[in-house]
Amino acid sequence: KFMFKLLPILSLLLLWSCTTDSPFDIHTLPKDVHTLSSSEGQEMFERIDQVLYTNTKKFWQPQRKNFCGVCSLTIAGNTLAENNKIDQDNFFDNKVAEEVIAPATVSKMGMTLRELHEAAKRRTPQFTSQKFYAHTAGLDLFRQELKNLNDNSQYIVNFSRQSLAGDGMRSGHFSLVTAYDVESRSVLILEVQGSRESFWVNDKDLYYAMLAEDPVSKISRGWLRLTKE
Repeated sequence: KFMFKLLPILSLLLLWSCTTDSPFDIHTLPKDVHTLSSSEGQEMFERIDQVLYTNTKKFWQPQRKNFCGVCSLTIAGNTLAENNKIDQDNFFDNKVAEEVIAPATVSKMGMTLRELHEAAKRRTPQFTSQKFYAHTAGLDLFRQELKNLNDNSQYIVNFSRQSLAGDGMRSGHFSLVTAYDVESRSVLILEVQGSRESFWVNDKDLYYAMLAEDPVSKISRGWLRLTKE
């Protein structure tokens, strides 16, 4: 009798496990990622508004080792200001090195989303900056932000490369969002690492990659929005 009572419960648990994305699944299953130069990537590129990508690409520069956050904010700030006043050296001016994080520390272990936000408030104070942690913001808000992309804003995403590859969620990375294809729900990431190509990734997969825990902050990653009022 006891087993008969347990059967409905076990059935529900089995159904839940088959229909719900578990923390194990979302970081160990490989995701569909298409490079910008691929046929799929070019097809999506042809049907989106390319203004944000084109404007941001003008101020692109390759990151230094572990400087993906520094590089992303440098590109974002320069794009909105329409000049090249910020570089990966003077990024640490305006008390960023003293009050937020030193360049030597970044070169060893990178930055957290919180540190990048604090740096943005000091280094690009003419723009409004807001950070969003994936686990509290949610997928719906992320999708709404993507639909509102425009050339008065820059979006920097902090995600796990390993999660996109289906290899866990260890190391994190920063890069820029430069387009959203509503039809396929795909996000165009302008890659800041010079040896890698920019790519398209499904918005849900990118969101899951942002849910990956940062080993330093012990909370999820997310995104930073920089806006020119």
